[in-house]
Amino acid sequence: MQSYVGTASPFNFNGMVRHYYLRQASWEADIQVMLKDKGDRDRSSHELAVAARSLLTPIAREYGARIAVVEMPPGPPVVQTVVAEVYGPDDQTRRAVTTDLKRMFDQVENLVDVDTYITDTYERWHFAVDTEKTTRRGVSVETINRNLDMAMGGYRLGDVKRGTVLEPTYLVIQLPLNRRSELSQLAVLPIPSESGQTVPLSELGKFERIPEERVIYHKDLRTIEYVTGEMEGKQSRHPNTACSHWEATVER
Repeated sequence: MQSYVGTASPFNFNGMVRHYYLRQASWEADIQVMLKDKGDRDRSSHELAVAARSLLTPIAREYGARIAVVEMPPGPPVVQTVVAEVYGPDDQTRRAVTTDLKRMFDQVENLVDVDTYITDTYERWHFAVDTEKTTRRGVSVETINRNLDMAMGGYRLGDVKRGTVLEPTYLVIQLPLNRRSELSQLAVLPIPSESGQTVPLSELGKFERIPEERVIYHKDLRTIEYVTGEMEGKQSRHPNTACSHWEATVER
């Protein structure tokens, strides 16, 4: 078993379609389970995937999480074994149909790991700059953004020169977690001005909670939502049911 945290695992064609290579955030992780040769085990890879899903699903439901046990496909890579594409005249209609379609998927026998690409609504902290105060204090918006990046860990100072390496190792500066997770601590962050003096961040604006915009997916220049699922059981092993794909278009 191999774990990759904060970096993408070596991906194959399946990972390219599912965009596994984009998993670079510190809260993203992969767990890859490599099986013994099929001659050295009693159960097939699909049977082991079914057993893993039966163990993990109750734990995920207890904590309100959604999981997907992904098997390496024997043929061309796909987004999921079962995929429904939903097109619609507006976001509200498209998401309503997607929610109804997911409910139908949940009722289908042997269809598991049902999910949609609709992101949950959540809020984020945003620092609203008071332009009048920044102009009077001689502080630019770029300076505020750069110092917040340095405090939160998103500012790269440079990279380590280690000779011939495939990927650079960057030097990143950030505050300790107990400091950058408290707005009261960030409020006193010193921001340099044009005169050489420092101004507390709280005197240049304020932190606000704003709703995060939903992710919008496009295909063929049209907005789209996905409903996905995996087949489980004997029928999922039939060569003619390796992948199913539907398209639903909702008109006014």
